[in-house]
Amino acid sequence: MLDYQKAMLWRNTLAPQQEDDDKTSGARERLRQAYEQFRKKAAFLANEIHSVLPDYTMHDISHSDALWDMASLIAGPEIVLNPVEAFVLGGAFLIHDIGMGLAAYPEGIDALRNMPSWHDTVAALIREEDGRLPTPEELLHPSKDIEKKAIEISLSRESGNQWSLPIRNRNLRSRVSV
Repeated sequence: MLDYQKAMLWRNTLAPQQEDDDKTSGARERLRQAYEQFRKKAAFLANEIHSVLPDYTMHDISHSDALWDMASLIAGPEIVLNPVEAFVLGGAFLIHDIGMGLAAYPEGIDALRNMPSWHDTVAALIREEDGRLPTPEELLHPSKDIEKKAIEISLSRESGNQWSLPIRNRNLRSRVSV
């Protein structure tokens, strides 16, 4: 049994239940299998994050798995989820940081280089490191060290933007913005 499967929320929702009839047991099993497939795919993407952001907190699949315990502690016995709600919550656990990896960008590093903020980031790093403005050539082809730092900054800054949908309603946007 994996650690997340020991969490109260998992045990009460997606784990097999003795009181289930055949129909409910089959539905719960399909959700559990779908979650396991989802988890395998998310693990592949999450495990890539550390290679790009080695100085950040570990964001491999264990990071997502640990959220089952945290949610169980927060929910306590008072909050009861059905299996579908638990599946959706678990899915959110799996993808919440996936945008922090280059795998979230189909064009890879070129996607970062084409962002409006890329050149500003490179320029700021060169100025911070060398105390001077960069040359046009350095903006296009920064050193490996500057490029690595620019990737880290861009990924950490853009991770939430990569997966979010724009909220056009100003009132709603002001209530959910962080």
